[in-house]
Amino acid sequence: MQVALQVQPDLIVLDLQMPTLDGFGALDLIRSDARFADLPIVALTASAMQGDREKALAAGFTSYISKPVKLSFLRAELARLLS
Repeated sequence: MQVALQVQPDLIVLDLQMPTLDGFGALDLIRSDARFADLPIVALTASAMQGDREKALAAGFTSYISKPVKLSFLRAELARLLS
């Protein structure tokens, strides 16, 4: 959260499986600040199960990408979100 406040990013990519605070917790923390209410935040995960995409989007992620991801797809999705 501190980095987001300092940098003021145009987009954030969060891995859902992080050691201390998972992606959903980080999303809640970031979204709790009104300055980041409309910031595109992408969920990225290697453990994609049926229903995970819907769960992430319902939680407030702007987009959902499962690994392995093709670089061309990642570039296109990030460009779409930044346009």
